Amino acid sequence: MTVDFQVVYPQDIVQLTQVKELFGYDPRALFVEGKDFRRVEEVRINDQISPRYSIISKNQLVAQVPDSELDRDIDEVSVLSARLTVTPTSMLRFRIATGAGSGKVEGFMRLLQLYVKVLLTTPGTDIWMPGIGGGLLQKVGGTVSRKDEGRGLISEAVICCDNTTRQIIALQAQQQLPPEERLLSAKVVASDYDPTLQMLTVSPKIVSHAGVTGYATLVL
Repeated sequence: MTVDFQVVYPQDIVQLTQVKELFGYDPRALFVEGKDFRRVEEVRINDQISPRYSIISKNQLVAQVPDSELDRDIDEVSVLSARLTVTPTSMLRFRIATGAGSGKVEGFMRLLQLYVKVLLTTPGTDIWMPGIGGGLLQKVGGTVSRKDEGRGLISEAVICCDNTTRQIIALQAQQQLPPEERLLSAKVVASDYDPTLQMLTVSPKIVSHAGVTGYATLVL
């Protein structure tokens, strides 16, 4: 019997209400206000981890700007909660964890992890199942036309997700699985392309045969 270990961790993105530069601070720092900072695990500035942050209150924190961003404009700030969720405000992170919180993944999280794995797999790279793969990772680094503002890339990402859904349903039809690990449907419910950051966001809504729903939001 095969065992899957968890490497995909959905985390809640805390909703922010205000970000301001704290002038006169050395090193450079930002004042951030948001919905709930009680379980903050990580602050990212321009997608780089802040080396130090301080929680002032439930809704306020101060974060140090990473060295790599000291001379750059601040275009993006995100605060990640330690709470694991699969909601529309969640973002998937990839890591190999150790300790008590790591180990075998099962239930809906196993289905979510399988979907993401297949979605990112390039067809032909899996020697055991060469026909499997959504091919989304192939789209990273490709050329995007300024005229269509990323609409073509978003369409390709949706096709990758649809292909992944069909492949998993066909694959699982040959397996004995509990309902919460069996894919019923998956559909992209939100997508966006930021031409400034050259960043694609795609969010498939995944539904299991047990009726459990979650979101596999990826930022590439």
